[in-house]
Amino acid sequence: MKKVEKGIYQRGLYSFQVKMMIAGHKLDKTFDTLSEARVFRDGHRMSQALDVHESAIIESRIKNQEAVDQGRDRRRCARQILA
Repeated sequence: MKKVEKGIYQRGLYSFQVKMMIAGHKLDKTFDTLSEARVFRDGHRMSQALDVHESAIIESRIKNQEAVDQGRDRRRCARQILA
């Protein structure tokens, strides 16, 4: 497995696994896209953050990533229609 980012590993060409410890429990889940894995990881990090400001920063990153993904999906759909 190739480490892509902190807590995210690439298992195959289109498979990403999130591995993390939360409250002493191992948590791992596999996703089809890197962006889905990031949202999952960041969402769990946000829920564990004790600092209000850190939680707000992580939440804004999640929303930003979701907006980027939606834009990418729209462009991909438009390309398929025009092709």
